[in-house]
Amino acid sequence: MQGSKRGRGARRVMRRCAAVLAAGLCAIVLPASQASADDGDAVTVGAGVYDVTDDRTTVEFRAEYVFGGFDYQPFVGLMATGDGGAYAHAGVGFDFEIADRIVLTPSFAAGVYANGNGKKLGHAVEFRSGAALAYRLGDGSKLGVGVYHLSNSGLGSINPGVESVMLLWTMPIDVRASR
Repeated sequence: MQGSKRGRGARRVMRRCAAVLAAGLCAIVLPASQASADDGDAVTVGAGVYDVTDDRTTVEFRAEYVFGGFDYQPFVGLMATGDGGAYAHAGVGFDFEIADRIVLTPSFAAGVYANGNGKKLGHAVEFRSGAALAYRLGDGSKLGVGVYHLSNSGLGSINPGVESVMLLWTMPIDVRASR
């Protein structure tokens, strides 16, 4: 019985790893067919509350580089908590303009987590899913609020997960102009 549980767990881990790899490849390989001029590279910075649903909340800071020129938004980033936790991640988001200048951006990322002196999340590999609601300013930047869930999706023996609420600012940058 123990061997079959272990086998199912290993297959589940392999399926999740394959899904993450497939999403990562899509984010890197599939160029946009209709990328607009204002879909250039951008930097997102944010600050907020880490583990908002627990009694032991702390501050969270995040920085992400968003690659332009795609129908979707591949990104890489770093997150740090006030407890010394850190998360290096890569993922993909999708902008949906739901009203004039109002943008909803669901996203998914996978990465490596170190808890520092903070909450143990049960595994080094963690997955982040969430969404941001932002207002697009006249200069192309966006100011908004994001809500995210971070967990190991059952990879570890424990999976407490955390939720974060962030204030986010996305600033377009023109890396091509400096070349």
